Amino acid sequence: MLELGDPAGTGARAIRDTLHELEHRGYISLTRVENDSNEIRLLREDGSRLDYAFPQPVEGDAYFRIPRLIWDEGWLAKLSGRALAIYLIVLSNAGWREDGDFWISAALFEERYGLGETTRKRGFRELVDHGILIVSAQSVTRREGTRTFRRNIYRVADEFRSPPAVSVEADLPAKPRG
Repeated sequence: MLELGDPAGTGARAIRDTLHELEHRGYISLTRVENDSNEIRLLREDGSRLDYAFPQPVEGDAYFRIPRLIWDEGWLAKLSGRALAIYLIVLSNAGWREDGDFWISAALFEERYGLGETTRKRGFRELVDHGILIVSAQSVTRREGTRTFRRNIYRVADEFRSPPAVSVEADLPAKPRG
């Protein structure tokens, strides 16, 4: 799958070395099992060597889930880096909400995320072109008597929204007894 040269030799060694490095850093645990293979157990991403637990997102939390189709349908390869960055920003701000439309001010966007206007505009445009975001225009007047301007309002397409939080037990396979 990884197209490593010499799968039985250097390719296998590269995989083995990577697994041992992940174990050394505390991200996984390797246990030798029958037929001379390893059981790989995922540990917490903080390197504490504690068993992994799925984050339980709540509003305002730093964790959110990415829809499975992003992985399964190759969207990571289809999207440019800027579009992927915008998508993750959108999910972290509004992609989990059921209440619909959102906008992010350009000034706040650059201040909070450090992305310039061109990157922001091209990223949003690409997501709209792919049908990941749905855009509509809204006329806005800040104060009576001032000029009216157009604001783009976005909505994440349903299939690209963050999936709802699920319990840890629902995501984990049953543990073997014994």
